[in-house]
Amino acid sequence: TDGNYGLNTAVSSIMEYVNAMYAYVGANKTIHKAVALEANKNLLKLLAPFTPHITEELWQKCGFEGSVHAQDWPEVDKSALVVDEIELPVQINGKVRDRLTVAVDIDKDALQEKVLALPHIQEFIGDKKVVKFIVVPKKIINIVIK
Repeated sequence: TDGNYGLNTAVSSIMEYVNAMYAYVGANKTIHKAVALEANKNLLKLLAPFTPHITEELWQKCGFEGSVHAQDWPEVDKSALVVDEIELPVQINGKVRDRLTVAVDIDKDALQEKVLALPHIQEFIGDKKVVKFIVVPKKIINIVIK
């Protein structure tokens, strides 16, 4: 059964890669030709051990040089994995009312200023008083109003 687990994990990871490709196109409404070629080239390299014949044919149809089976395995660019921004949900009295993308190392005072300046949050607060402004670092912001 260990072999099946490895295969399932590999296939699952490849599906995550394909989903990320779709999400990129969905978010950007287009994809630059060089990005598409690089994404497809890596996808074919990843699929080659599982589907050797079709990936070889697709490799040739895409105009890539040589054989897909003679290519180096894709390498992780560790600098691309560094997260410098995060999206935080903003709750008012326990219900998510907005989201805010901020620098991962933002201090609490700057964060509070940005959150309270959000138009949607200002609408919810209105003339009520902010009783508590709670920040769970890198997780959530909760505002208690009365």
